[in-house]
Amino acid sequence: YNFGATSKYLEQPYNSNLNFLQNSSNSYTVMAWGATTDSSAGWKPLISLDYWNDNKKWFCGALDKMSLHGGAIGNTILETNQLYFMCWVRNGSTGTNYAYLNGRLDGTNTDGATAAANQTLIIGARHANGAISTVPGGGITDGSHWGQAALIRISAGYTDADMVRRIYNEERKLFMP
Repeated sequence: YNFGATSKYLEQPYNSNLNFLQNSSNSYTVMAWGATTDSSAGWKPLISLDYWNDNKKWFCGALDKMSLHGGAIGNTILETNQLYFMCWVRNGSTGTNYAYLNGRLDGTNTDGATAAANQTLIIGARHANGAISTVPGGGITDGSHWGQAALIRISAGYTDADMVRRIYNEERKLFMP
């Protein structure tokens, strides 16, 4: 998806199938290809399910590096307009989060933030502070930072490093012949 001059984000109505993200003891995997248009250390949510108050700050995205829930988790500075494969994996049983960039482990942390209940899923932005909306059109902020996004997926369960690397190696053929 190429974000245009007016379409800075995509929004999906509330989906109860994502409720597993509301419990920090659950494992999950989020994968996406994305290219940021901004190299600053400001917030650039790529995938968010938040309302930013009461510690419901769940988002996968970037600062100047990969980020999770608003804090840096990655170690590699992301170049603007460069398409990257990004993967965030939570091991709910250990409480450890893993960030993979182009199939390689790029950082870890133990941030246990959970997704907001009854909230829309946003690609390319996040909800404004305190905004709660089960249907598209709620308050949106921190958009306009992504030029491209592709193959975005969220799944319950832990994905190990070998599988992340294999998925990257297969999918990169689609973008880097």
